[in-house]
Amino acid sequence: MSSLRSIALCLVLVLPLCAQTVPTTTRPLPNQAGLVVGTPVVIDLRQHFGLPSVAGQVVRFSTNVGVFNVEVLSEAAPRHAANFLNYVQSGAYTNSVIHRTNPLGGAAIAIVQGGAARLPQPLSGIPTNAPIALEVNLPNSRGTLAAARTDNPNSATSQWFFNTVDNTTTLGPANGGGYSVFGRVIGTGMVVVDAMAATPRYNANGVLTTPAAIFGEVPLRNFTVLPILDSQFLTILTTTVVPVYPTPGQPSVITFTVESSAPSVASAVLEGSNLTIVAGAAGTANVTVRARDTNGNQAESTFSVQVDTPIVAPTISLQPPTGVAAAVGQTVVLNVVASGSNLTYQWKRVDSSPALASDVPGATTSSLVLNNVQTSDGGIYFCTVANAGGSLNSSGTIVSVTAGAAASRLTNLAVRSFAGTGERALIAGFVTRGTGSKALAIRGVGPALLTYGVTGVLDDPNLELRSTATGTPVVGTNDNWSGDDGRNYGGFPLTAGSKDAVIVNPLAAGGYTAQVRGAGDTTGNALVEVYDAATTNTAVSFVNLSARTQLDAGQILIAGVSVSAGANKSLLIRAVGPKLADFGVGGVLGDPKIEVYNSTGVKIMENDNWGGTPALTAAAASVGAFALEGAGKDAALALTLPAGGYTVQVSGAAGTAGVVLVEVYELP
Repeated sequence: MSSLRSIALCLVLVLPLCAQTVPTTTRPLPNQAGLVVGTPVVIDLRQHFGLPSVAGQVVRFSTNVGVFNVEVLSEAAPRHAANFLNYVQSGAYTNSVIHRTNPLGGAAIAIVQGGAARLPQPLSGIPTNAPIALEVNLPNSRGTLAAARTDNPNSATSQWFFNTVDNTTTLGPANGGGYSVFGRVIGTGMVVVDAMAATPRYNANGVLTTPAAIFGEVPLRNFTVLPILDSQFLTILTTTVVPVYPTPGQPSVITFTVESSAPSVASAVLEGSNLTIVAGAAGTANVTVRARDTNGNQAESTFSVQVDTPIVAPTISLQPPTGVAAAVGQTVVLNVVASGSNLTYQWKRVDSSPALASDVPGATTSSLVLNNVQTSDGGIYFCTVANAGGSLNSSGTIVSVTAGAAASRLTNLAVRSFAGTGERALIAGFVTRGTGSKALAIRGVGPALLTYGVTGVLDDPNLELRSTATGTPVVGTNDNWSGDDGRNYGGFPLTAGSKDAVIVNPLAAGGYTAQVRGAGDTTGNALVEVYDAATTNTAVSFVNLSARTQLDAGQILIAGVSVSAGANKSLLIRAVGPKLADFGVGGVLGDPKIEVYNSTGVKIMENDNWGGTPALTAAAASVGAFALEGAGKDAALALTLPAGGYTVQVSGAAGTAGVVLVEVYELP
């Protein structure tokens, strides 16, 4: 084995051997604000964490006592550094043993020495390369790695030693030229080296040696009796050149971990030294990154991530009508259905002379309501829908207002749904307004629906008509129609002998309910219809239709209205679910949705959550409808329709079930 001689030390180069070598936050991670959902942000963690004074290559010593890292100081001893790295990269130190330790300081040097022999037993010497000439530039202070040699100062080959105390004096200038320091233990790795130095030493006979003895003994772990086992040697399992920062497929001095307080807002993915933050749902998250070294020392930095709702440029799915023919004094409603982020609306009017567009004052919602229109209100109206992503103009509506124009009327009201028993009976209500009486036809249709492809029909509907006057007297009943199949007032024909129900009576203006139940408590799909059977009588007209029923999951309530020829008709249509709970109704439909279709099956308007707009609030008040909660999920819309037939479909959002009330009101 090589010997160590005390020699004079000449310090040529001074390095900060005691400077920071544990993970340190070199620059705080910056907060991330204004991220858009789905947008990734990549952060190079090498710019924020490091080992501030470590600049050279690092070699990891993996031993059967623990793991520690050594920085190779090539600038101080370039030839010795290159020589050591050559042995490391060739695998020369794999399964090599620590053959010499001395925990004392002072006159006796305190070192941990290896690099001479390898397991298995009998120990074999490590093949050596050409010796390296002395390079003394650094002191043999605690934690440094130096080249062992013989009495010849230029004889260093494979052996090395760690200084476990400050050996600057004992290995100083007076000892034949000194000893070349070419590395240092970094972080808190000296805990492992010190554990090696404290390991008991035994001679070849298995006798525990005294601390004063230096030669002819070897440190052993857990030794009791001969023979010495391979596992009892202090063993360098591997020496490996490792990077400071994580590199795929190999170990590193620093490893990173990351934690997000809200992964749904900001998910964090580590790949090597790159941290990728992917913005998820809108909100705020705190992300903490920890840099940990081999010996468990760590530094951390936390930053906030603010994710904004993405800006979606406006699109228009339902346009206002191309034209509206109104009578003086009536209400005109135009709508646009648009989607996008944080939309704003501004309705504009184009006068024929000059042809300039100007904002309609206060018309800043998706609906434009013109009350009590006059001839001066005629013109072209359109809506500009805008947000930060852009703006879009709806198609224009030509509104013409004529004095003395004949008013249109509602000539038919209908509702189709499931007719059950008890509270699930199909009940439709209607209101007429005017003076005197009018012939109306009320039908409860089940079997005749089979002709139109409806399945699961109510085989034998019973129809009961009541007045809403005090006491709700029965006005008429029918089970199995006869004498009037409906064609003379515009209804589809009933099959002779079918069990559909029909009542044709002159009724005074007022409110009525028509209830359909199945004979013998049978159930099925049914249709309730109310027809104006005396269209020439204009003294009484329909002003309201309502129906309440239980919708099962996936079912649709279908209501129909017909508008006669004349000036366009404005209607308020509502689908009420949550608000019904205030009236003691249980099991309500939590989120109803309305869709309106024309006679050709084209959707012309829809609503899901009415939004509490002033225009709809005022419209409901004008017809005496009960108020809805502004933030509730009931549905409501108003629109102006030309003559024709229309279908209103009410369903539960996402196919939900519950009790729902549909209402159709004629607006003034």
